[in-house]
Amino acid sequence: MSTALAIAGVTQILRDLVNDAMIDADVSGTLGGNVNVRARAPDLVEEEIQEGESVLNMFMHRISLNTGLANQVLPTRNANGDRVANTPLAIDLHYLVSAYGAADLHAEILLGHVLQILHEHPVIGREEIRTALDSLPLIGGDLPPALQSLANTGLADQLEQIRINPAYLSLDDQSKLWTACAASLRSSAAYVVTVLLIEATRPARNPLPVLTLGVGHTGVTLQPDLVPPYPAIAGLTLPLGQPSARLGDTIILRGHHLGGNPVVARFTNPRFEDPILVPAAGVSDRQVEVEIPNDAANWGAGPFTIELDVQLAGEPAPRRTNGFGLAIAPVMDLPPMAIVRAPDGSVDVDLDVVPRVRPGQIVSLTIGSREAVTDALPAPADQLHFRFEALPAGSQPARLRIDGVDSWLIDRTQRPPVFEPAQFITVPA
Repeated sequence: MSTALAIAGVTQILRDLVNDAMIDADVSGTLGGNVNVRARAPDLVEEEIQEGESVLNMFMHRISLNTGLANQVLPTRNANGDRVANTPLAIDLHYLVSAYGAADLHAEILLGHVLQILHEHPVIGREEIRTALDSLPLIGGDLPPALQSLANTGLADQLEQIRINPAYLSLDDQSKLWTACAASLRSSAAYVVTVLLIEATRPARNPLPVLTLGVGHTGVTLQPDLVPPYPAIAGLTLPLGQPSARLGDTIILRGHHLGGNPVVARFTNPRFEDPILVPAAGVSDRQVEVEIPNDAANWGAGPFTIELDVQLAGEPAPRRTNGFGLAIAPVMDLPPMAIVRAPDGSVDVDLDVVPRVRPGQIVSLTIGSREAVTDALPAPADQLHFRFEALPAGSQPARLRIDGVDSWLIDRTQRPPVFEPAQFITVPA
């Protein structure tokens, strides 16, 4: 890679390249006077130019990041600020080649030669760089220290070769550039020299190579399919084709990589501080059976999320699957404890439910097409009271809803489905 001296080294190489070509073409003889090749700002060239002197000036007016290489390397430092690499700085150099003629047509002659020279020399070779720069220190005191130091640019050893490409500058861009330089407009041509890779040589962390991968350093574990190697739930089978399960029911979870010993189901609900853990049975790689405990005191109705903790042999901790939605339906004890019609036509219904209802849960009872909401509960309860302002007499289907989950009303094993006869309530006249 190149050092910080590479920018100056490129300018010196370009100046020598053009100067040597001018001498070989005997441009001085064509113009009838000396031709000097310089690399200074345009305003300084105008101040120092001598009468009768023709000058070609190679002014580097801009540096830009090389878009092709700037983002293809690792960062220099990690998240802790430690140096992990000597990341190269990939840059392009933008030059303005201007001609200062001592007489008519001199500027045009100079520009014609420099355009031809750079057109026929699109790449600066490595040996050419060594020849141009390595011999500078040997000249010794005849050169200023800045030139003698250019042998340490490293340009000849960088990965990318240096290329010279013509560039387009609009009239507006040229006007702004010459105005910024506080100089008069001169006949010019623009070029881009790409790419310089400037890299530091500071010590950095150098990790050891990885020899093996996998558990126990035995190598890479291969799996000949597209299924991820982690346990996951893909589907859920509920009893009797219902959209929910009840306490005491057995559900079947389908997925992959579920085989373990043990496998524990985790039921979570926002109204429970801790998850409910239930050991699974009927475990295989593709499915697991879970029986929901018939424990009305410690369970509740509503939406739950079920996950599986799969303990694999030789691993210190179980692997947890994705979460899958599960609705736990309430069960009404019918007929109701009491159903009474008041003289004003309202109907009061007292009802036992399983599992018990917890404070904050939203509970409603629908009889026929009329719905009533129970009062807020100060404590868990398994008996609920509902008041209907108006309710027609007769036997009507009923369903209890807790946190959006309904009790079973439809027998889905029949074709077509029918209302479950046991879920009817007889309303007195």
